[in-house]
Amino acid sequence: MATEHDHEQRDETAADLALDAFAEASRALAEGASLGDALDRLVGAAARATRADVAIARVLDPRDDALKARAVWASSAAVAAELEGSRFPGSELPREETEDPDALPPAVRRAAARAGAQALLQVPIWLDDRPLASLELHRSRGRFAPEERVVARLVAYQIGLAVRALGATECWKSPARRSRPGWTKRGSRAR
Repeated sequence: MATEHDHEQRDETAADLALDAFAEASRALAEGASLGDALDRLVGAAARATRADVAIARVLDPRDDALKARAVWASSAAVAAELEGSRFPGSELPREETEDPDALPPAVRRAAARAGAQALLQVPIWLDDRPLASLELHRSRGRFAPEERVVARLVAYQIGLAVRALGATECWKSPARRSRPGWTKRGSRAR
C-alpha cells in the first residue's frame, strides 16, 4: 500500500528530474560549442526527466522544408540508428502540442510504432508562422503526466532557442566539409 510519504518521494523525484532537465538544457545553451552538441544534451535531458524511451529533436531543413531528426536519444541503439535523419514535411507539424496520434505526422506515428510506444508527445516550435523545430517523446508505458508535459515544453523551447542562437545552418553542413582542414566549426573558410 502506498503512503503519503511514498507519493511525496515520487513527486520529489519527478520535480528533481524536471529541475535537472531544465538545468541541463540551460547549460547546453550556455556552453553550446555547437548546435549538435546542445541538441544531444537537450534530448537526453528531456528523456531522463520524462522517462521517455525515445526523444527526438527535429530541425527544419531549409533546403526542402522538412523537419529532420538532428538529435536522437533512445534506450535502444537499434531504434536510435533507425530514427537518425528521419524526416517529414514541415507542413505536417501540428501547430500545438499534442499526444493525439491522429494529429501527428505519419512519419512520427510510424517511428512510434517501430519503437513500441504507447504514449507520444510532440511539442512544436514555430517562428513567424513557419515551423522551426520540434521535440518528440515516445514511451512504452503510460501517458505523459502534466508535469512531464511542462518539462517537455521547457526543453522544446530551449531547443528553439538553441536553433536560433547557435544557428540551424550548422546542422546542414556535410560531415566531410566540417572535418576538412581549413574549415572552422561554423563552416566558414579559415583565413
